[in-house]
Amino acid sequence: MRSTIIATLIAIAAFSTVGSATAGPSSRAKAAAEWARGKQLLSQKRTEEAIESLERAVSSEPLPQYRLDLARALMAGGAFEDARQIVSALAADTERAHVQTTHAARRLDQELARRTPTLTVEAADDGEVLANGRVIEKGKPVSLDPGSYRVELRRDGEVVAKRRVILSEGEHEELQLEHATREARDQAAPREAGNWWPAGVSFALGGAGLTAGAVVGVLAFDATRELEAACENGTCPPDQARALEEARALSHGSTAAFCAGGVGVALGVIFSVTLGTKGKAAPVSPYVGLGDVGVRGAF
Repeated sequence: MRSTIIATLIAIAAFSTVGSATAGPSSRAKAAAEWARGKQLLSQKRTEEAIESLERAVSSEPLPQYRLDLARALMAGGAFEDARQIVSALAADTERAHVQTTHAARRLDQELARRTPTLTVEAADDGEVLANGRVIEKGKPVSLDPGSYRVELRRDGEVVAKRRVILSEGEHEELQLEHATREARDQAAPREAGNWWPAGVSFALGGAGLTAGAVVGVLAFDATRELEAACENGTCPPDQARALEEARALSHGSTAAFCAGGVGVALGVIFSVTLGTKGKAAPVSPYVGLGDVGVRGAF
């Protein structure tokens, strides 16, 4: 938007060999007031307001001094490219009456040349390169304002490579954009997440089963030790029959809990790493057999 305004002001100045020749008294007074206000605002570091005021002054009466001060305000605001458009036109002025502003414009142009960063983008692909939406030439330094740029390589309207670069004053950045093949982009694309809800539930149940198996196993071990003390040569007296049944029940319970816990953990692992069609869980099911426990499924 501002570049369009600057171009319009330059065009206005180009049609006026002497700025005051096309301005009436009221326009001159308005321009002088805006110019004075703009310079004051710039001295107060209120750069954006200064630029707006000086733009109005130049629009009313495009005197070389007004344009030069507008360029200074633009440079203060980081709009180096817009400032260079103005000073380049002023530096080419051959009017003897403007000799002082011409020399000042040339000095300012040299300062801008030192401070303006450049970006050189190399890309082997036959697409076009854009910096913040602006098409730039590949392989040649392009002057840009300081700031952050999203650099893209596009081919047939598709972004095939992109980088983010920050340009500082006076920096000359070189950037290599590599075109990622479709296969590489497919591999780099984020994979669909696993079945995390079923996995979480399975891990929770599996953990609970393993914990229960461990607790019941400890109780079974203690009960067995008590029986070993009461029984001799593997023969238990009648009064220990109930204790024997309880120990056996605890042992079987511990085994069952461990099996269930193992199945739960196994299901959790499978749900975490597999996907079914269109994001559905892969068909799996646990099984328990004689001396065997596990999970069967199709992957």
